[in-house]
Amino acid sequence: MEGPIPCGVNDISMYKGGFDGSVKDKGALYYKVKDSGFVGVPKQLTTTRYAHSKEMKELIARAKARQESFNSRMSRFNVLKSRFRHGKGTQKRLDLHKSCTEAVCVIVHYGMENGSPLFEV
Repeated sequence: MEGPIPCGVNDISMYKGGFDGSVKDKGALYYKVKDSGFVGVPKQLTTTRYAHSKEMKELIARAKARQESFNSRMSRFNVLKSRFRHGKGTQKRLDLHKSCTEAVCVIVHYGMENGSPLFEV
């Protein structure tokens, strides 16, 4: 988990670990995976390609579906499903949003370890 990040930061900046699109953080996702979904980023992730075998395409589809299953579990908590309006002042709101997000992650993770795991890829 990372954040909270102020609104207005685009995906490529987040991917590179900075707020202005430059590479800032050596621990950023930019250095850990390669993603062809970002225009202008030379690194490439394994995405479904025409030349892939049926089995590879199914594996990629299952991995994407597994991530969406996790995202769905997170969004079941209304505090993360809609606009966050708790707290007064920007910093207090960011702190509360971080706490809520971390709490939901812990609850979802607990459920995954105790009877409701994500399906295998």
